[in-house]
Amino acid sequence: MPEFTIQKVINAPQKAVWEKLSDFGNVHIFHPMVEKSVLSGDKACGLGDRRTCTFYNGKGHVDEEVTGYVEGKSMTVKLLGGLGIIGNSTS
Repeated sequence: MPEFTIQKVINAPQKAVWEKLSDFGNVHIFHPMVEKSVLSGDKACGLGDRRTCTFYNGKGHVDEEVTGYVEGKSMTVKLLGGLGIIGNSTS
């Protein structure tokens, strides 16, 4: 499967950025296209955690799983299903 990396510089302290990104169940707070996010696990964020993100305007949903996690540094999220155009992807 093809892979790609997206990097973005955010002008904010690393701790503040990580607090938002690692709140896996609340992606809808900062992602403009996500209306609702529901965790299927009991942790806030960590390896193996899953969520379902529902998009605004009836655009559907995606199911995601954390497949890589380094506290305070990085997180890898795999798209398991949902929107047919996305298929099985990792971000």
